[in-house]
Amino acid sequence: KALFKRLHSELASGRSGPAEVRQVVDELRRRSLLHDPRDVVVTISALGRAKLWQEALALLNELERSSSEPNVFVYNASISAADRGQQWQIALALFGEALRRAGGA
Repeated sequence: KALFKRLHSELASGRSGPAEVRQVVDELRRRSLLHDPRDVVVTISALGRAKLWQEALALLNELERSSSEPNVFVYNASISAADRGQQWQIALALFGEALRRAGGA
């Protein structure tokens, strides 16, 4: 629990560079600590801030393949990560997917 709090705090701080963010995310994955949607949002947001948009979207894909349904906050973080990576087509596609899943399109 203490390790998770430390790693979560490091991701949420926004002060870590890409290498540090990647290392923390790898550790969270290795320990299977990314189950709660809030933790996934923090992680995807950190990856986006670190310009690691591909890894952010890989995490979204992992969530979609698992039994967890991505919520609007997960999609918002993913759209933001794609945007930070200047991937507007992907961001737009994610927006459409979020609308479709919410029943709005």
